[in-house]
Amino acid sequence: MNRTATLLHKNVGSIPSLEGATDADRAVLAQSEAAFTTVGDLIGAQRQRAAISEAMRVVGEANKYLADTAPWKLKTEDPARMETVLGVAAQARGRRQHHAGALPAAQARRRCMRHWAAPTSSRPCLR
Repeated sequence: MNRTATLLHKNVGSIPSLEGATDADRAVLAQSEAAFTTVGDLIGAQRQRAAISEAMRVVGEANKYLADTAPWKLKTEDPARMETVLGVAAQARGRRQHHAGALPAAQARRRCMRHWAAPTSSRPCLR
């Protein structure tokens, strides 16, 4: 995540469009999008370990995509491709942040529902 943000900041200044996206680029985005539903379903089924495993699997795939495409090398060779790769990584990264943000909230609801402890937020327990 930090690598993507740093490369975007130093080389682009914003999140670029995905005009030149390849099939591999679209596959990474589709996988990240599908994982959002999968992780949510696993959390809803009280399968937190499986949800975390799925989220981390998608993180690994996104990291592999970044290592394989090497946008830091594309800066001089193909700047337009570098921007597309960084745009894909940033969008996949944003989806991962949604996954990570859902886990603590789901855990708080679970604790509340089972009366283990009060939720960490000021919202009332969901029953």
